[in-house]
Amino acid sequence: MAEPESSAKSGGLFGSLRNLGQTLAALLQNRLELLSIDIEEQGWRLQQMLLLALAAGFCLAVAALLAVTFVVVVFWETHRLFAIGGLFLVFLAIGVGLALALAARARERPRMFATVLDELARDRDSLSNKS
Repeated sequence: MAEPESSAKSGGLFGSLRNLGQTLAALLQNRLELLSIDIEEQGWRLQQMLLLALAAGFCLAVAALLAVTFVVVVFWETHRLFAIGGLFLVFLAIGVGLALALAARARERPRMFATVLDELARDRDSLSNKS
């Protein structure tokens, strides 16, 4: 008779199912909060990279324009075509180097939703160890 009383006090099968449901709902809420944080962080990171790239691109373009103008004016009487051709090759090499650096930076970005996926893997492992 002691067993029915203890199961009645704890809510029985329905109480256990309700507790399981509440636990699963809390777990799901936690994972969704982690997912939203990951999405927000990725958005901020992308926004910062875009702003930095635009500012750097603008400043470098103005500097390049002024440098080209200066060099062409200096060599206007003697070697203006060599000056223009040489500067073209320099800027072409710099542009290719920056494009390669940008491609490398894009490849090394952190895995999206890594925190959520790690937590779900830990949950799966802990559930399989308890069984």
